[in-house]
Amino acid sequence: MILKRMSIKRKITISTAIASFMMLFCYFITNMGYPISGEKTIMICCEYVKKIFNPNGDSAIKSDSVTFVNVCYDLELIDKVVDGDMIGKTAIVDRKKLYDLLSYLDKNRDYKYILLDVFFEKGCCTSIDGALFSLINRMPRIVIPYSGERKDTLADVQLQDKAGRASYFPTMFESDFVKYPYYSDGIKSLPLMMYEDRDLYGFGLHSYWLWYSDNWRLARRSVILNMEKSQPKTIINLGELVNSESPLIEVDTTLHTSKYIVIGDFFEKDKHNTYEGEIPGSVILFNAYLALLHGQHILSLWIGLVLFLLFIVYAFVILNRTTLYELLTQIIRPTSKWGKHIFQMLLFLIYWFDFPICLALLCAITYFVEGKTYDILITSLCFQFMKFVIDLKLKKGKVL
Repeated sequence: MILKRMSIKRKITISTAIASFMMLFCYFITNMGYPISGEKTIMICCEYVKKIFNPNGDSAIKSDSVTFVNVCYDLELIDKVVDGDMIGKTAIVDRKKLYDLLSYLDKNRDYKYILLDVFFEKGCCTSIDGALFSLINRMPRIVIPYSGERKDTLADVQLQDKAGRASYFPTMFESDFVKYPYYSDGIKSLPLMMYEDRDLYGFGLHSYWLWYSDNWRLARRSVILNMEKSQPKTIINLGELVNSESPLIEVDTTLHTSKYIVIGDFFEKDKHNTYEGEIPGSVILFNAYLALLHGQHILSLWIGLVLFLLFIVYAFVILNRTTLYELLTQIIRPTSKWGKHIFQMLLFLIYWFDFPICLALLCAITYFVEGKTYDILITSLCFQFMKFVIDLKLKKGKVL
């Protein structure tokens, strides 16, 4: 049957099938651990608009809920050993000071959670390591990072239960940090371990082949993080809390009671390029945890329903060889005065802007309302390609 002669009922059926496929395709795209240009563009544009109306911003990290401890100025020089051979000297975080601080926190255990963003790799050993690793192993609500694919790169097997993967994936088109994957090759990330270690039944990111859920809610395994919300206001150096002479300087209890404690390098080596400039890796990890805590990985049912209806409408427009403007004027006839005004404004936007702009506006509204970012670039390109192929076939008089 030639496309023009296809019945309306069949066009609606095919449009629904296309929309269903595109919804599955969108879910696959949003679960990719790699950044896509459309996601970053939407984020940057929305943040630019938000700064115009709210110059001071709204920080996701409240100063009264987290303490940042910097370790990059408290280092010790040790022998670096590889395959049993000493190859030179290397500087690592002063582990005696780290042990003293953690011992103090372990006695009280009144903190919310400790993100200890310090790598403990093989070949970097000190005399305090046995006691430090045993302490980390028995402390509740603490997590440490490891890089690479396997946990056996850690200095001690005691650390493996407390270790989460801390890495993200740039591409040849996007080298900056944009998207954080909570699951990769079946391996849980450090922020995901923090999120699941809250003793809340059912909460956690669970994988079912290509699908992910959190407490029976459809979720995605990767999230675009808002870096503008991630800047810590006050940072305390490790040496201000402990030193070599005294086991522990008197610590203000307000620095740890009912607070998150993020320990890492905030000024020197652990910096990552983002669209907001250089951001410490510890802040990225903590912000990735906050994104989970605030449900940014949960897919919105209302945005899913609206997208599905939009996909059906646009697929029908393409199959019907018409425009969205013409279709709406045929099927919608508002009777009230305000309804007519709103409809005229909607028609004006649709007349001058095509479907991709409508998608972009929907994604922008979603970001402002829910703080969630969805990709639209590839989706729009797919519909444009479908329109191009159908136009080409019709011009040649081919049968679908």
